[in-house]
Amino acid sequence: MISTHVLKGFVITEKSAKGLAKPDLLNEGGESKEVAVNVYTFKVDKKAAKHEIKETVEKVFEVQVSAVNTVNITGKVKTRKGHKGSRSDIKKAYVTLKPGYEINVDESV
Repeated sequence: MISTHVLKGFVITEKSAKGLAKPDLLNEGGESKEVAVNVYTFKVDKKAAKHEIKETVEKVFEVQVSAVNTVNITGKVKTRKGHKGSRSDIKKAYVTLKPGYEINVDESV
């Protein structure tokens, strides 16, 4: 895991991995071609601001960040055997890097 108070870890799912490659619709010849998009998904502290996330990612991974988008996700209420409980709330950050920079997820985790 990442040892800072802002970043809590990577979100590595099939959906977040699709953000790394986007189909190019204006390809000549009608063939499908994927264009790399440097978007990485992180779990972050609920109180972290966009500028704090940007500074932390630039400092920890030594990259240049072009944009940060955040999403607050409220936990679902679940019932099991008549007892109600809830999943925890999380905040995700979608970090877009400038061209020429990348984060090697395998070595960082």
